[in-house]
Amino acid sequence: MQKISSRISAWTAAVLFLSLFVNAFYGVKPAHAAGTAYYVDSAAGNDANSGVSQAQAWKTLAKVNATTFQPGDRILFKSGGVWNGQLWPKGSGTDGSPIVIDKYGTGSKPVINGGGSNFNQTVYNSSKTYNTGTVLLRNQEYWEINNLEVTNDDNFSVENNDSAALRAGIFVVIDANESDRVYNHIYIRNNDVHDVDGSNNAGAKENGGIIAVIQGTAATSTRTYARFNDIRIENNSIRKVDRVGIRAAAHSNYVNDDSFSTTSTRTYGNWNTNVYIGHNNLEDVGGDSIILRDTDGALVEYNVANRFGTRVASTNAIAAIWLAVAKNTVLQYNEAFGGPASNQDGCAWDFDLYLENTTYQYNYSHDNPMGHVLMMGTNKNDVMRYHISQNEGNIIRHFNANEATPASIYNNVFYYNGASHKVIGGNDATKTGYQFTNNIFYNANPSVTTNWGTAANWGQTSFSNNIFYEASGTHSGNEPVDPAKRTADPSFVNPGGAGTGLTTAAAYRLKAGSPALNAGKLIADNGGKDYFGGAVSAAAAPNIGAYNGAGVPVTPPAGVKAPTADAYVLDGSGAGVNYGTAPTLYVKDGTAAGYTRKAYLKFDVSGLTAVTSAKLRLFGGNTQDASNVQVKVSGAAADGWTETGLTWNNAPAATTGALSTIQVGGTLTYYELDVTSFVKDQLSDGIVTLIVEGVSDQDRTIQFNSRENPANKPELVVN
Repeated sequence: MQKISSRISAWTAAVLFLSLFVNAFYGVKPAHAAGTAYYVDSAAGNDANSGVSQAQAWKTLAKVNATTFQPGDRILFKSGGVWNGQLWPKGSGTDGSPIVIDKYGTGSKPVINGGGSNFNQTVYNSSKTYNTGTVLLRNQEYWEINNLEVTNDDNFSVENNDSAALRAGIFVVIDANESDRVYNHIYIRNNDVHDVDGSNNAGAKENGGIIAVIQGTAATSTRTYARFNDIRIENNSIRKVDRVGIRAAAHSNYVNDDSFSTTSTRTYGNWNTNVYIGHNNLEDVGGDSIILRDTDGALVEYNVANRFGTRVASTNAIAAIWLAVAKNTVLQYNEAFGGPASNQDGCAWDFDLYLENTTYQYNYSHDNPMGHVLMMGTNKNDVMRYHISQNEGNIIRHFNANEATPASIYNNVFYYNGASHKVIGGNDATKTGYQFTNNIFYNANPSVTTNWGTAANWGQTSFSNNIFYEASGTHSGNEPVDPAKRTADPSFVNPGGAGTGLTTAAAYRLKAGSPALNAGKLIADNGGKDYFGGAVSAAAAPNIGAYNGAGVPVTPPAGVKAPTADAYVLDGSGAGVNYGTAPTLYVKDGTAAGYTRKAYLKFDVSGLTAVTSAKLRLFGGNTQDASNVQVKVSGAAADGWTETGLTWNNAPAATTGALSTIQVGGTLTYYELDVTSFVKDQLSDGIVTLIVEGVSDQDRTIQFNSRENPANKPELVVN
């Protein structure tokens, strides 16, 4: 695998002096001198001014667009200003002397508002048209665009289904018909791009937040050279855009192009080079958050995709962060969550088509109903390692085709609820060329076994040194054959306890004594470090999972009390039965006799003299249908019951009203109920009995782990 660095070196290129656009009113005039700062003030400026000081600021975009800037120039928009229309300054910088767009003064970023316009362009010497964006660079290089607020909102309340009416925030294009060469150094940093009302049609990927593309009309028999070198898209905020958050940098410069538009790259070698996409925050993207295309050696890292696929049709395939037609790529330290509930694809990650030497590593995704990753196949050297997946619908959404060379899927953690999860979500017949090693498959559902499909699905794949953990203790007969399989609880620090943010996945470190410690298979070229930055030896056996450190000693804090007894009770035919040794506490407010269940928990609080806060923490969820169900907790004064003797018939009644009420959903996690007032009242006798039950005949079964469960036991957190 090619070694990737975020430091990008520029290539020297000739300066482009020819103006590409003539403004009807101003004409195109050269700027005064290289290295000049030009100021633009939407309120107090005047286009008759020189523009070279704040007191002599220009006023309009038209003035800026009519000027050909020189290497080293800066175009500075006043903070707090608002401009309507398209920003398209002319000229190019040189290596070491880029032209920079930025802001001056204090206050909010200057706003460039496209107003819902398409800003059409026509490919040189052709009839082919395409839409651009609020900020445009066309056949220009050595530019840096910083600290703008960019919008292009037509009307988000009306769905834009016109594939010919695309819109973008920042749009960079090479017209290869006019200038068929390499264009260098396009940096787009620290911008706020939002409310871009583009099209969400399947073929409308070249519209949205920040887009780079190569246009043209060459015949496939014609050798071309157009491509980008040195693109950096970083530290941008992109929200509420359609259809794509960031797309860089697809070739669309051939007529009757080869399959998947691969003529320019796979036939003629015009790979975009030195592409870096990092530290961007993308939220509420109608389709795909980031699409990488036609690159060699790209690095995509530290991006957050929050709520992707929010407006595309369910039949319109999308993913959070993915790539196609690329080689020697690393995608790492990214987070994706909040994907669509229904979609043809809809996953966090996607090994799409025509890939070579692609590595996804150190990424974290969670709460994506459609799943973790797509494996489209036919690729060479796909690697997915040190990933953490929590509460996603599928591990692999599709196995689309056989791999050209084996894909390595190793040292990942998949934590899921078996009731709402399948290992394979789409094409059920797995394909050849996939190797699963040192992974942990953790089904937290205490009653539903993992759906592995059919046993025949896994006969063509290779499994070694994986952990298959079922909270129920029951394993599917179709679970893959693994000669070094383990099934014991891997003993995570806090399974299901990760939240939003890469660091919260520390919940999936391993406790001391974990069976996953030093139990993995040694893998060559393993990356040298785990998800958390810990060393992974090239010689010693690794841990199974994404954590390769020593076992973490976990001692409950002094303020965390474990129950001394817990049990659930059942009415009807089970009213005289004791369920005290079960690993699960069932809670249900049934609409018919014989279905209601309540959970009882007893805690020893002797020795406490004062309490400011007390919270009951129960791990579990609604495993019946994943809907939100109300659960309440009450207190009982009678503490004489025992775990092995408690039944519905002899259970003590509540002596308080509801101490607190919460909504419990389908996500398996810790839920907290405030019991402060009751614990304070019970300090005198040193024993607290709590009753957890459903509310209002909702007739839904809630499952919580009991103290007999090997993981995520009940807790009373007292301060």
